[in-house]
Amino acid sequence: MKPLQLPLSPNPEHPQRILKRPRIAPGVHVRRASAKRRRQLNDEQATEAMDRRAQTLDTVSDVVTQLTGLSITGSHAEHNGVYELVVDIDFAGPRSGRFSLALSRGLTRQVGAAMAAMVNLDGRPLNALDAAKELASAVAHKLLANIFGDDVRCHLRQAEASPSRPLADNDVVSIGVNDGILAVRLHLDASKL
Repeated sequence: MKPLQLPLSPNPEHPQRILKRPRIAPGVHVRRASAKRRRQLNDEQATEAMDRRAQTLDTVSDVVTQLTGLSITGSHAEHNGVYELVVDIDFAGPRSGRFSLALSRGLTRQVGAAMAAMVNLDGRPLNALDAAKELASAVAHKLLANIFGDDVRCHLRQAEASPSRPLADNDVVSIGVNDGILAVRLHLDASKL
């Protein structure tokens, strides 16, 4: 009995089709960008990141000054340690991501004291934690409106506070506020909705 031999190609008349590399999907051709185009894309991304950083600094400074009355002492204060309080807000809209506002030691109490005259929905004065959450929500709303436009709606989830953790990332923008440091991190997901 002779062993069964299967043809190498679905069409035995054209055996050269086996040697071709399969495509990713029918009708799709993947081509690598030229070195010049890759440099242009990198430059565009760097410019976009610098613009977003400057826009973030301006927005944070304006909102902090308006809500708390605290003075801004520096635009690029360096702080590599652990923050006393970090407030995270997840958002969805044209792009989804996470906004984080971090307060250094002592600044949480200053923000709480500056916003103590404000009341929550129940009519009680804000404590330091609630004041930090309100400040984070206000900064996030204003910043996302500046980035995506006033006519685009972004849905923000409820602010979540976590104590004592670092924000070690290159996306962090930090400013000096009175005797403390306030840091903001805006992380946009890579995918667009």
